[in-house]
Amino acid sequence: MSDTAHTTESGSEQWLVTVCGLPGVGKSTTAEEIASRLDATLLRTDTVRTDVVEDPTYEDAEVWLVYGALFERARARLAEGESVVLDGTFKTPDHRRRAETIAGKHARSGALVWVTCEESVARERIRNRTDDPSEADTRVYEELSAEFDPPADADLVVDNSGSIDEMHRQIGELF
Repeated sequence: MSDTAHTTESGSEQWLVTVCGLPGVGKSTTAEEIASRLDATLLRTDTVRTDVVEDPTYEDAEVWLVYGALFERARARLAEGESVVLDGTFKTPDHRRRAETIAGKHARSGALVWVTCEESVARERIRNRTDDPSEADTRVYEELSAEFDPPADADLVVDNSGSIDEMHRQIGELF
């Protein structure tokens, strides 16, 4: 982390929080709650993807394009003094390290939150999605499950298999 104190305009500590995990585990719900608690801007790869890719394939080159755009948006918001919560799969250590580097240069505090849940719960959530910017279906879930490299260095692991109240309790351990 940076030795230089970064604060938001309101005087609160400036954060860059990275929320990672597979599709359907409840990353966005978790990220929304963290963003609300920190009065932070929420940036979702699902939203960025629709802005920069016409027909998503989730191929590696596309993923790097989406994450590059996400990181640029995060840097711009941090430069404006805002706290930022990033919501995406962050399947590789490389993606997570880039977020950590940005946090170290542009924010006072950084955190990695890994969201998990039971596979059956994630699949059910994916099947029941409506009015959600995520285009990840169960095929994408399966592909990403095979590629996802679980973070050993998460600051917080949220098991999102249970209730919203339980998720809030777990988030409260760090935020």
